Amino acid sequence: MTNRIIIVRGLPGSGKTTLAKDLEMRFFQRKERDKFGTLRQSSVHCVAADDYFTDAEGNYEFNPSRLSEAHLHCGAKLLLATAMMNHRAVTFIQHNTNIRYYELAPYVQTGLLQYDEVHIVELKLPISKSIQSQTHGVPEWKIGMMAADWEEIPKFVERNDRVFVHRYWGTKIDEDNTVAHIDSKEVYNDIIESTGR
Repeated sequence: MTNRIIIVRGLPGSGKTTLAKDLEMRFFQRKERDKFGTLRQSSVHCVAADDYFTDAEGNYEFNPSRLSEAHLHCGAKLLLATAMMNHRAVTFIQHNTNIRYYELAPYVQTGLLQYDEVHIVELKLPISKSIQSQTHGVPEWKIGMMAADWEEIPKFVERNDRVFVHRYWGTKIDEDNTVAHIDSKEVYNDIIESTGR
């Protein structure tokens, strides 16, 4: 039974949500043995601050004055998922932009304290492609600022034997001139194979 946190980071339009939702389905279909040896379905939790701004009908309306509430919502979901670990394997997927390390640090720290493994999945995309493929109306200047503010994962984190950093470049363009995002099966296999669990 493996408990894992997966943090997907990247600029708007890099494919974070698409990848996270695909990984959610793949891990939901995965069965793992619990502490008693019984084969059970994993408990999978997939969250992003954007979820907080999306209503039941799927309409998205960003409100910057409520952004801190949205991030608290993500943290509360992490606490809920962590509480379920006594009953079954938990996979927690967070897919915010996570531009600066401090934005993902609480998830890394919780993962190192209470989970078996932490996976940081970085989706890199040229700024022009990010602007072209993003769906939330983020202004070009804001995406440029986010790209300029991007922080690499600190070496002391990467050196931890329970933290796995996976980096992907999504630069392929489809026939209709949209960005083709990274194959979730490839990412899923990389996560499983990186630990052998």
